[in-house]
Amino acid sequence: SMLPQFLASDTERQEAVIRAMFRHKAVVPIVKGHWEAVPHHLEEAWNSVAQGHTDCDGLMEGVPGQALEVVEHLLHALTEVGLKSVFPRVWGTSGSTPLALATETAIRHGWYNVEQCAGLSAEAEAERRRGMAKEFAYWFTTTVWDLQDVLGPLNEDEWVLRSRPDLLRLMPNFFDAFQASAAQVLL
Repeated sequence: SMLPQFLASDTERQEAVIRAMFRHKAVVPIVKGHWEAVPHHLEEAWNSVAQGHTDCDGLMEGVPGQALEVVEHLLHALTEVGLKSVFPRVWGTSGSTPLALATETAIRHGWYNVEQCAGLSAEAEAERRRGMAKEFAYWFTTTVWDLQDVLGPLNEDEWVLRSRPDLLRLMPNFFDAFQASAAQVLL
């Protein structure tokens, strides 16, 4: 479990994160093979299920390279729903929250490449910012956990910071905000 209660320093907030995810019906669907190969009738069935749930991305069974994908999509659910509900002043994706400011800082300095979000229309700006923030949160968290340095893709140009010392040196404000919130409940 990504939320081992015996290690959490703030078990009440950890429980609040879990309850928020339950209340919002956060799900991470898993499909066999690639998403593009999902039969049309199953796609329609999923769309009807997704309407009553918070869909936080998905996983592909039997596709190489899914180890960090599992961590990524679970973190998307935890940050978009759980942490955002329990720590809205830190994990909110708009305004001047530490997450929003850190995302913009990383983009501005070239540490986080968001070219994959460039095609969204101006009407989708809020969705674009939410997507950039959730991806930033994944990259930041897995770097704090030293997963990017060990398991991360070396040829990935979306994120260039690969170590905890880099984050401490270059993004100390968000590192402190992370330590005061997510690090208390996610281990």
